[in-house]
Amino acid sequence: MNNKFIAQSAQISKSAIIHHPVTIGKMAEVHDRCILGSYSLVNNYSVLYSDVEVGRYCSIARFVEVGVAAHPHDWLSTSNIQYSNTLMRGHPDTTFRRKVAFEYDRETKIGNDVWIGAKSIIKSGVKIGHGAIIGGGAFVHRDVPDYAIVVGQPARILRFRFDDATIADLLELCWWDFAPKDLTMVDFKNVKRAIEQIKELKALPNM
Repeated sequence: MNNKFIAQSAQISKSAIIHHPVTIGKMAEVHDRCILGSYSLVNNYSVLYSDVEVGRYCSIARFVEVGVAAHPHDWLSTSNIQYSNTLMRGHPDTTFRRKVAFEYDRETKIGNDVWIGAKSIIKSGVKIGHGAIIGGGAFVHRDVPDYAIVVGQPARILRFRFDDATIADLLELCWWDFAPKDLTMVDFKNVKRAIEQIKELKALPNM
């Protein structure tokens, strides 16, 4: 990739859609049919498996795996030979073919302004809401609400970043649709003030 913010050792599928600018660290992987939003970071050694969509302004720390495929737990075996030919491809025993259907690789969606801490695992099919924080080392196997902070294995909601009214304002404003240059005068450290400033910004005729 001819981009100074994408490490040469990063592996990016030709079918992935990258909305520049983004930063992708060394040995990171972006697999088939992934979508990565502008101003997002995929740090070193992290993996976006197939069919993962990541919003804008997201921060994915090191050694994170997003969209990890499921395995059946109530079948005869947990092996993927039951539903996929991938494992046996190129092996001497090629007589076995997929027998049953299993939805092991579902679309995974990460909202805008999401922070995923180091060594977290996000199971395929999960939807993580806007503004959520995933604590380091968490295993996320269920959907995460907007602006929730989740921790643990399995992940549980620790608390929400803001009160309900503030969250509603942020979701309505969709501040992440702006480019950083448009947000120069926004007071990021004061959320209430920032909301008022973004409302004023959206009211401008050229916005």
